[in-house]
Amino acid sequence: MEGLFSEHIAKKVVLRGDIDNAETARVSLKNAHKVAITVSAALVNEALPLTLRQHDAASAGTSKDLVIANDYFYKLDADDVATRVSAPGTASVTEAALTNKAGYITIEVNSEDLDVDNGFDYISVVVDDLTNARIGDVQAESHMPRRKPAYEVIL
Repeated sequence: MEGLFSEHIAKKVVLRGDIDNAETARVSLKNAHKVAITVSAALVNEALPLTLRQHDAASAGTSKDLVIANDYFYKLDADDVATRVSAPGTASVTEAALTNKAGYITIEVNSEDLDVDNGFDYISVVVDDLTNARIGDVQAESHMPRRKPAYEVIL
């Protein structure tokens, strides 16, 4: 018997460990309507700066910034609920709420947010340079991908 996760939620860990000054593996939106990118980090005494990128190939190819067109959310480990933040309308966000606190940021990307007319099907997240190393992970997940079952979907 299949379950909710295997049938409906495709997941991929795209970066784990020291996320300082690192770019995640690329995530394909070819089989997804939208992808939620969650950056989870332990505490460091500075904000968490992120930049979204879009690409026209799984590796190499052409890359450019991807404007964050949707509201994003952050949740501190001590909080019961997440906090919604208005879309910045830029490719970068620096979430000061995570200064000296552990928590996560989730940014959703819709397939139509990409420059699909020019073949951009992949996204990644760059965690910009921090003064200190920051340990965490970055995961991508898609609910109800275009192709089922979700465990067979390549993100």
